[in-house]
Order: sequence, then C-alpha cells, then structure tokens
Amino acid sequence: MTANGPSRKPSRLPKARRMSRRSKVLIAVGIGLVLLVGAGAVIWAKPFKRDVRADLVTHKVQFGRLELTIVERGALLGRQKYFLV
Repeated sequence: MTANGPSRKPSRLPKARRMSRRSKVLIAVGIGLVLLVGAGAVIWAKPFKRDVRADLVTHKVQFGRLELTIVERGALLGRQKYFLV
C-alpha cells in the first residue's frame, strides 16, 4: 500500500489506431493521381521540345574583356517635366 492507496497495474495510454486498408488504398490512389496529373502537365507544356528559331542570334558565352562603345554625347531628358513647389 502506498500513500495514494493500493497499488494497481500501471496505467497505460491507449494504443494509436492503425490505418485501415481502405485509408491506405485511398492514399495510394491519391498519390498516383497527383503523379499522373503532374506527368500530364509536363507532357502538355512540352518543355523538352527544342525548336530552332531563326530570328534569334546566339553567341557562346566566354570570359573576356567587355568593349564599351559611346555612340553619342549629351544629357538625357524625361518625357514630361514636373515642377514641385
């Protein structure tokens, strides 16, 4: 006997309920559906299609000096002038 009364079996928390088979199947179907929709979006968007465009000028990027060319001297003016009083 203890101060709080006779000792009994130690109390235990209830065990967590396991997922039912139906829940597991629904989760698997949901994941499969998300993957299927994602694959369909990738195929529909066609990001891997490599069309050669004739209107673009391409250049291979490399490290080197950047040449600066000044075309015209002068000051830049805005299209509209605003005077604050």
